[in-house]
Amino acid sequence: MESRMSLEDRNKSDLRKELQDLRKKHDALLLANTTLSQQHDDASALLRKNRDEIRDVQRFGAIGIWRENNTGTQVSWSEELYSIYGFSPGSLPLALSQLSKIFCPGYWDLFKAALCGTSKPADSYELELEIMHQEGSKRWISVRGKTTFTRNGDVIEQMGVVKDITSNKILEIELKKAREEIRENEKRFKDLAGSSGDWFWEVDEKGKYTYSSSKANDFLGLRNEEIIGKTPFDFMPAEEAKRVAAIFSKISATKSPILNLENWNTNNKKKELRCLLTNGVPLLDEKGHLKGYRGIDKDITDIKLTELALKEKNEEYLAINETLKETNLELINAKEKAEESEFRLELATSSGQLGIWDWDVKNNIMLWNERMFELYGSKKDQFPNNDDAWVNGLHPEDKQRAIEESTRALNGGKDFDTTFRVLHPNGNILYLKASGSVIRDSEGTAVRMIGINSDITERKEAEESLQKQNNLFDTLLRNLEMGVYMIEAPSGKPLLANAASFKILGRDMMPPSSTETISQWFNLLKTDTLEPYPNEELPIVVAMKGITKRVDDMVVVRPDGTKIDVEVFGSPITDQKGNIWASVVTFHDITDRKRAEKAYVQNQRLSTIGEMAASVAHDFNNSLQAMSGNIDVVKLKTQLPESIIKYLNNIESLITDVASRVRSLQRFGDTSHERKDLQAVDLNAIIIESITQTRPLWKDSPEKNGMTIDIKTQLGEIMKITGNEGELKTSFLNILKNSIEAMPKGGTISITSGIKHKKVVLTISDTGIGMNEETKTKLFHPFYTTKGFDAGRGLGMSSVYTIFREMGGDISVKFSEPGKGTVIELVFPITMQEEKIKDQEIKKRTPNEKIKLKVLWVEDDDTIRENASTIVQELLGHTCDTANSGKTALKLLKKNSYDLVITDIGMPDMSGWELAGVINSMFHGNLPIAIVSGWQVEESKKKEYGVKYVLGKPFSMKAVETLFANLKSGK
Repeated sequence: MESRMSLEDRNKSDLRKELQDLRKKHDALLLANTTLSQQHDDASALLRKNRDEIRDVQRFGAIGIWRENNTGTQVSWSEELYSIYGFSPGSLPLALSQLSKIFCPGYWDLFKAALCGTSKPADSYELELEIMHQEGSKRWISVRGKTTFTRNGDVIEQMGVVKDITSNKILEIELKKAREEIRENEKRFKDLAGSSGDWFWEVDEKGKYTYSSSKANDFLGLRNEEIIGKTPFDFMPAEEAKRVAAIFSKISATKSPILNLENWNTNNKKKELRCLLTNGVPLLDEKGHLKGYRGIDKDITDIKLTELALKEKNEEYLAINETLKETNLELINAKEKAEESEFRLELATSSGQLGIWDWDVKNNIMLWNERMFELYGSKKDQFPNNDDAWVNGLHPEDKQRAIEESTRALNGGKDFDTTFRVLHPNGNILYLKASGSVIRDSEGTAVRMIGINSDITERKEAEESLQKQNNLFDTLLRNLEMGVYMIEAPSGKPLLANAASFKILGRDMMPPSSTETISQWFNLLKTDTLEPYPNEELPIVVAMKGITKRVDDMVVVRPDGTKIDVEVFGSPITDQKGNIWASVVTFHDITDRKRAEKAYVQNQRLSTIGEMAASVAHDFNNSLQAMSGNIDVVKLKTQLPESIIKYLNNIESLITDVASRVRSLQRFGDTSHERKDLQAVDLNAIIIESITQTRPLWKDSPEKNGMTIDIKTQLGEIMKITGNEGELKTSFLNILKNSIEAMPKGGTISITSGIKHKKVVLTISDTGIGMNEETKTKLFHPFYTTKGFDAGRGLGMSSVYTIFREMGGDISVKFSEPGKGTVIELVFPITMQEEKIKDQEIKKRTPNEKIKLKVLWVEDDDTIRENASTIVQELLGHTCDTANSGKTALKLLKKNSYDLVITDIGMPDMSGWELAGVINSMFHGNLPIAIVSGWQVEESKKKEYGVKYVLGKPFSMKAVETLFANLKSGK
């Protein structure tokens, strides 16, 4: 009993202890739960704060985020991504497969390739892409993304970050253009330096040469490599280097230009001193810090030596004058007063606007009237009162000559009567006529010179202008390819005939003076009758009566008997009063043009005949095909006697012979040919180079005449085309020249390029005078021009049309109206095909996978279509569906699977080529296509439309069987 009680007590004690332990654990759990709840609240608050911060970062940094699951059914966009793409925040986000519509051409393929190319866990990519914002503007984005995978390599999720980098991209493009412009300016500077007679150089902030033109060898006798890295002071005598270095130090400290700094340098080759006149401008970096100087040196050694010699000579004269001053003063004064009074009186009565000067040679005292200060652009308070006033005002190029002539007059060699230029401090230049009288003492020594200066600037400028015009006229006349002949009115005396007139007419002498014998002298005939052209009807004769006349039906018989066709234009020449004093004609040799016109008409006839022949040949081929197909069916489907089969074979032979003749007829009508000199070229680069080459036409010349022509370009990312680079440049020069000439008052030319319908499309538009309907229709016709044959022969745009067509391109006028400008569109095929994307729905077959083929045959001719189906199914044992149009064929292709599509080319609504292009796009080039044609099909066209085989028309069952064999073998 006692043992039992003891046991119960122990059990109770154990239970109490366990209860206490449970209570402690419960309290601990409550405390832990409270702690976890607080931690959860803290974590939630931190998460919300982080999300807010991320949202702020996205908004302020223009960063958008997207996620998409492996099936594209769960897509999420951040708020900023809607703004970047231009979509409403309330709209549903687009899946990756739907994003293609917002990307600019070519960039969707880059993005899709990056998505498809990720094949490792957490594989990532980074791209810069161009998109079309929903507002209509183009923008640039930076895309960073990654794909996560399961351990088995299956896609779990796609996610990425998008940032709007449009402003950075624009800055990048502008920076690139600025750098290119800097490089171009540096090239121009170096080209100028290389061709100039002066020495061009650059130094750094320490005065060390970093660039030197080749002229330094003439100035210093040193090669460029001996100059680079050294300073200008290294080539000067010690004292001169010290002087010039001090001046340069002050100039560079203030970043001022170097202006007319004279300095003496040692010529290492000739072992002599040369005086250079230095001018330069400071080079500053973006912060305004001095990087160095760029400048030019002129060699003025001869001028300085002359000045020194004159100074020494002047000092000698002063010494002599001082010696004679005391002994001859009274006599000279008396004589001077008498002669001076008389001379001044004469000048005062005749001077008007003349400058009057009086030079006391012995004492070197110079006196000027008010007009002299005006002529020399100087002020009285700065007047030195000696001959420096005159010498310092002389133009540097005339100074030495004027001083020498003055010295000769003083020495009695000749009178002082000359002309020279004076250079005003403000840069103005005047031409002066100077005359002076020398007064001498009893021994004949010059003691005074008195004279006048007159302004002849207008006369000299008029003379120079007239001389320039005469030189220009002589140059034009000498280089003109047209003949120019002028006679005096009314005598008919020959006045002028240029070299081209002698060349065209085959004569080296002028005709007699009579206007009644000109036709006979030059043996001029009428084109239609070949009778002598009447003198009284000649343009050069009627022009003397004030009548302007043009004749384009005249024949000239040269002395050697050859005949040429000429176009003649005659016009009267009048004086200021309107009186006719001469008559002039211009004439062209248009013999080649006449021949070309005849050849063109003949070629047009042949072309028309060729087109008719081609049309007839096409119909023949269809008829021959129906006959050939029927014979194949009859021969193999029924049991015929050998004699009947023999006749059928004879008919087949005749069909083959006729088909050969039809192909010959087609070649007669086919004027196309394959160019062998074409290659892949960058059209954008050619456009930019053409714009640069035509700069004198649209920039320099118009601005000189007060006009402005702007050329704006928007060149997109395009692929290369097949063409001849030289001919393309010539063509663009012709088009740009036409646009420039169509804007006589200035305007804008806009050029854009891009990809459209798998072709390179270029548009060139101008704001010029535009064209009427007749001009638009005849723009590309040979010899058609609106400028007259003096300005052009009308072959430019015709040549452009021919060149583009030969390269597989096309050119057309998309818009033009009088006063509203013109838009020209050019279209070229792309040289390099886009990489074919594998279609997962179409499996590639091995040659042994399937022997029996399923064929879709498209043909609008009922007989040919029925025969084709019979040949494929009943005679060759394959399956064949037929369609009578491209639209029907596309419906069958959506429902059924085929191994081969065979289609005719010439069908209504949709041609065989168009159908092939659509099929190639639908199946990404994985469904073989055969074209049925009676024409010669070029490889380039097959490649363009994704066609693998060509079945010649008319075809036989054997030809179809061979086609199937090639398909199964993979050829």
